[in-house]
Amino acid sequence: MKIGLYGGTFDPPHLGHVHVVEAARKLLGDQTIVVMPDSTPPHKAKPRSATALQRLEMARLAFGHISGVEVSDLEIRRGGISYTADTVRQLRQLYPGCEPVLIMGTDMFLCLESWREPKVLFACELAVVPRNENEREQIEAQKRLYVEKYGAKVQVSAEPAVPLSSTRLRNEGLEACLLPEAVLAYIRREGLYGGA
Repeated sequence: MKIGLYGGTFDPPHLGHVHVVEAARKLLGDQTIVVMPDSTPPHKAKPRSATALQRLEMARLAFGHISGVEVSDLEIRRGGISYTADTVRQLRQLYPGCEPVLIMGTDMFLCLESWREPKVLFACELAVVPRNENEREQIEAQKRLYVEKYGAKVQVSAEPAVPLSSTRLRNEGLEACLLPEAVLAYIRREGLYGGA
């Protein structure tokens, strides 16, 4: 049994994140996808506007309606720095016999070797959804490197890319057309990110 794992800060979850999940559903077929908001990411030190529980709630609002997708608080409950290798091990304990598939965008895929315990990560199948169409050549070059060095199994989505980032939304303004409606309503209700 394969289980897709899509982790991130989701601060806030936007339509680009939703696109990644929907593209991964096409790659993985009927397999379950677990969306996992992190507790504290090892690669981002900036202060956040939203608490972990607010990000979890926004993730539920953004992804809860998608068939075959579950939103998990596993990393938030575990606390501390969220290392994907630890989450992979925990998933394997919770779902004996499961094969985690790590779902990620280009930026995470390109730097995956620098993550903690990369051999644990490369033992998983990788599903990559490009953020920009012009990234595909770079992804393919990195894929060849990972296959040669680690024997990695990598699938790359053919879906058209959606060039969005949470950082851009926080810095340039939360445009309603870029966020799930329920997430935008929650942000306004909670007064997050300057009130949107």
